[in-house]
Amino acid sequence: MNSRFNTILFLFALIILVSGCGEVEPSIYEGDLFISYTRGTEGRYVVLAQNVPYPMQIGIPYPVDQDLNVVLKVIHATGTEGVQFDLPSSVTIRKGQVIANFHVYGHADYMTDRSDTLVIGIEHDNAATFANEYTIFMQPPCEFVLEEFIGDYTAYEQSDYEDSPYDPYAVNFAENPKGGDTLVVTGMWPGEPFKVVFNTADPSNYTFNIPDQFLLANLGDYGETRISDEGQGLVLTCEHELSIRYQIYVAEGYFERALIKFVKD
Repeated sequence: MNSRFNTILFLFALIILVSGCGEVEPSIYEGDLFISYTRGTEGRYVVLAQNVPYPMQIGIPYPVDQDLNVVLKVIHATGTEGVQFDLPSSVTIRKGQVIANFHVYGHADYMTDRSDTLVIGIEHDNAATFANEYTIFMQPPCEFVLEEFIGDYTAYEQSDYEDSPYDPYAVNFAENPKGGDTLVVTGMWPGEPFKVVFNTADPSNYTFNIPDQFLLANLGDYGETRISDEGQGLVLTCEHELSIRYQIYVAEGYFERALIKFVKD
């Protein structure tokens, strides 16, 4: 963690300088038409008893003057269509539109003791050479038990300010003496342990947050340092894995912005 910390501290002055250089004008894509998935290329689908569907989306960079009918092809499946899952054979991006939504349906009755992987491809003359396959990891729900997330983890982190990920390092999640669905994290940054809060109301979508909070009194002579998330983090209860985007900031600006994944040892 020390080499990672020193590297970020060294670069922080440069970040402060470039942050005041003004905004870059956005550019409009005018190249060849392509069709791709628009929400990443993989996701986890917790199949509940009420068969809540998994939402998916494809899109194009600009509207066209005709409907585009896109074939959905199962590239790989450990389950059987019509037994473990259902999906449409095609989806249409309507004339003048740039996206089309569809759903995959998992059958909870057939997934009480199994997990499945489903890869769905796009077939069309204008299918993109990237983001043209989507992998869904289907699983039954695993109950969230706070105590099972207490312990040692390995952290895998990719900073917005570095080309390569940091070397993996050790952190610890411990019980919060104040109770609640919260734990405290040490080993990630110098300074005070910080709190994470788990959101467990929806068993199909367990999440967690890093509330905005004090971290360190004086980081590299930049004054009080705070930590917070940049949106809800993902909780994988079966694997005991957590991932979230977070930020470290001081009065002058951001000290760190990164995506981090915690894998329990």
